[in-house]
Amino acid sequence: MESSRLCGVCRSIDWKLLRLPVESEIPLIQNYELPRKYPYISNAKVRQTKIDLGNLADIKLRTQCELCSYISNYLESRNVYTKDGRSSAGGHVVKCRADIGRQAAIFRFPNVDSNESVTLFRLSITTHLEGHPAHDVDNVAHLLMDNHFQTCNVGAGTIHVNENFRGPRPSIDMALFGGRVRSQLLNVEWVKRWIGICEHEHDDLCNSLLSTPDMFK
Repeated sequence: MESSRLCGVCRSIDWKLLRLPVESEIPLIQNYELPRKYPYISNAKVRQTKIDLGNLADIKLRTQCELCSYISNYLESRNVYTKDGRSSAGGHVVKCRADIGRQAAIFRFPNVDSNESVTLFRLSITTHLEGHPAHDVDNVAHLLMDNHFQTCNVGAGTIHVNENFRGPRPSIDMALFGGRVRSQLLNVEWVKRWIGICEHEHDDLCNSLLSTPDMFK
């Protein structure tokens, strides 16, 4: 995310640690040659640090920050906190934290040592209730905003892939598993094709593949 679109608090998040592998790095993954400096194999202590984003009431005021605005709008839609940033039940002050240490997936090629696995991380936001015995800042989160954020290439929000699932920017070193804008309509033919590729080209690699749902046959 561009730092100019974030407030000073959200800029303190170490965004580079959320970078995904890119296509040009596939040979390095296959050949056990990943530099330890690569963010997606780094398990530095910084990942375990939760970034304090402040009280929800203050986050609501940071309207020029895209992340703060998203957090504020989403939490307001849940109808569990008051307009002034307190819990509806008990009136506790709501605090928010950012977490960049939550694993999204493990990525590895066949026959590659599991110790060389690529761990993919994602951003999560948690809320905590100040003074609450179970949901204070050092205890279990009150709400978890998980799977709300996905790493992607710059500009991917405007990309529409072609029939081969490729973006129209061949010069871009695309992030693996990077996000793109989703249509509100499901292209069933694409889903059928993905399942066909998996069944006929991946052999036994997709061990978790379930039977094909009738609707896609």
